[in-house]
Amino acid sequence: MVILSGNLKNRKIPYSGSVRLVVRPTLSLIRKSVFSVLNAGLHGAICLDLFCGTGSLGFEAISRGARFVYFVDNNPLVLRGVRRFITVNSIANALVLPFTYTYFLSSCFIAFNYIFIDAPYSSFFCIFDILTACYALLKPCGVLYFENFRSLKFANFNIWGFNLYRFGVKGRVYFYLLERK
Repeated sequence: MVILSGNLKNRKIPYSGSVRLVVRPTLSLIRKSVFSVLNAGLHGAICLDLFCGTGSLGFEAISRGARFVYFVDNNPLVLRGVRRFITVNSIANALVLPFTYTYFLSSCFIAFNYIFIDAPYSSFFCIFDILTACYALLKPCGVLYFENFRSLKFANFNIWGFNLYRFGVKGRVYFYLLERK
């Protein structure tokens, strides 16, 4: 798995061995599609890669000009790979936080331009709580990306204060870009 564009283009993201057993990284086709839409707005942005796994979404944002990215995951195995990529590539505008999503979302005071969520599919039933908590962390007109294995009713996004910005399906993955109203 490699960075698709920007100043880190073609850099290999560590994804091997036992990490393959615990993460399901965002597909390259989906990353390409999402970041082609977001590209212009990423320059100078503050981003959150929640449930970061391999960090592919956050690293893609850094490569395309994000000012700072916070990587949050509670799995020490995957965070070791994220830290290694940061060190090997001398990335100064990133911070790795070994927290559960519930702890981070309840204690965070940072306002983000972009939030990327590629949660374990087993957390599907928590996705509504996660979206609600993330709404409070997004700047006005901020964008939230998330993917899941099920389609969600678009009308529900208005309840949380989001506009559906983009929606797509690649194989069995449904992905959404939501903009905070």
